[in-house]
Amino acid sequence: MYKSSPSNGFSLVELLVVVALLALLSSFAVATMRDVASSKGIEAAAFEAKTLIEFARSEAMVRQTPVWIAFRNATNDGSLEVQAAVFGSIDGTLNSSGTNLATLSRVVRLRGVGMSHFSALLPATQSLASVTAPPNELLDNPSGIIATNIPSKSFDNRWTMTFMPRGEVLLDGAPAMAAGFDPHVGFGFVPTRGNAIESPQKQDVGILVEGSTGAARILRF
Repeated sequence: MYKSSPSNGFSLVELLVVVALLALLSSFAVATMRDVASSKGIEAAAFEAKTLIEFARSEAMVRQTPVWIAFRNATNDGSLEVQAAVFGSIDGTLNSSGTNLATLSRVVRLRGVGMSHFSALLPATQSLASVTAPPNELLDNPSGIIATNIPSKSFDNRWTMTFMPRGEVLLDGAPAMAAGFDPHVGFGFVPTRGNAIESPQKQDVGILVEGSTGAARILRF
């Protein structure tokens, strides 16, 4: 008499379990890839910002004139990004009016990040600064320059640092020649998603500028 053998196939319940597990693993993979992309984005932004800061410092010392670096948040094609540019004094004086500003660099676009207060960075990132007092906040600068000589890209939020001819840094956009320097200037970058800062904040990177020398450090936990 013929006997049917047990089926080697999957039951409907087993198939549904497998599909659910695959969907769960896919969501983990997507989240991991997004975190990796965000990590690379803020690291690249920090490196480009540090390079631009070093350029501004070098230009001030070579030209023996004040040089300013300006940052701003901007939205391009629905995505938030940071833009930065370097400006120099046309007549070599501390006159920071728009008519006396020459553009010394292209507008650098730092994609996938937004500006952050240093004090808003993750505690682990802030701890890497190893300074005795909190740095002066770039984003709280009340007297930076207003650069409007780049069409459609006006830097008018005063997020600027001034480099003096010996490389010192301060936040005053039009200081006296013997104004000294700010001990430290700090700011940071955080990942963005679309046109907003990513929330909750899982990672970030800090930039700390030594006021007496103009040297910049990247702080990444």
